[in-house]
Amino acid sequence: MSRHPHRLTQPAVDAPGSSHREASVERQEASAERGPSPSASDAKESLRLFYNSFTDYLSAVPEGHRSKFINFGYADDQSPGRGVTGASEALGHVNSARLVLETIGGCPLDGKDLLEVGCGRGGPIGVVLDRFPSVRRVVGLDLSSSAVEFCRSYLSRPNVHFEVGDAENLPFPDSSFDVVLNIESACHYPDVNAFYRSAFRVLRPAGHFLYSDSIDGDQVDHRLALLRGAGFTVESTRDVTANILRSSDEVAALRFSLMQAAGMPTIAGPRWDSSKSIEERMAHALCLPGTARYHRFARAEQVFVIWTLRKPE
Repeated sequence: MSRHPHRLTQPAVDAPGSSHREASVERQEASAERGPSPSASDAKESLRLFYNSFTDYLSAVPEGHRSKFINFGYADDQSPGRGVTGASEALGHVNSARLVLETIGGCPLDGKDLLEVGCGRGGPIGVVLDRFPSVRRVVGLDLSSSAVEFCRSYLSRPNVHFEVGDAENLPFPDSSFDVVLNIESACHYPDVNAFYRSAFRVLRPAGHFLYSDSIDGDQVDHRLALLRGAGFTVESTRDVTANILRSSDEVAALRFSLMQAAGMPTIAGPRWDSSKSIEERMAHALCLPGTARYHRFARAEQVFVIWTLRKPE
């Protein structure tokens, strides 16, 4: 598929130390997908119930145990990237593994203590362990107890631990980690600034925050300002929206058809109470081509970024 989305001007990096009517309709559809703005506590409970339900669904369907990633994926466009290349087929969902590797980029992990916030079903941590076997310690944290239990069932080893916890109030002492990894998760947090500050707190001096996420296009500068306000230095920024759309073109329809074949999940939680069918909601979640979410990315009303940040020494 040929596509030329409008791109944002690349945000500054800190020095070291269709028609209007169609767009309006789709914005309204995207807003309806998100639903009314709940309180922070209600939003977190909704997320917890959703991911517990989704993990239980995957545990019940044939081959569901093989599904270890919950991200859009990254499809290479043959342009120079800064990530580790050549994601192994053995890792499973290759595009999803590529997104992990692109987010890590050139950050050295050997001998480091790494925290992944929003670890989901453990796919990214599996990539870390596969590609960086000399990492010293890895901790995965997620709001979903079902997801954490699943991770513990297959990734148990002496230097890997999983905990249930809140990204906005990380349950670790100050300066506990060399690297904080967060992939396509913070977009769900009610108070993302609280997460940024908590990530900064648990990092050691000179530690890295490796961050990828979908953000409203008009909020990019604001998010970078929040990160700088939390104390981070911005080392690099990338807009990889085109790669995310290319991945959706390649894999979203397959993922959706597999869910249809297995039977769509029953989703718990107030966030999912609406007139939309579960098929429509899953299509939105997967960024299936033709959905409002897909078109928002294509028009750069929503962008996908990979940012590398550092806590000063």
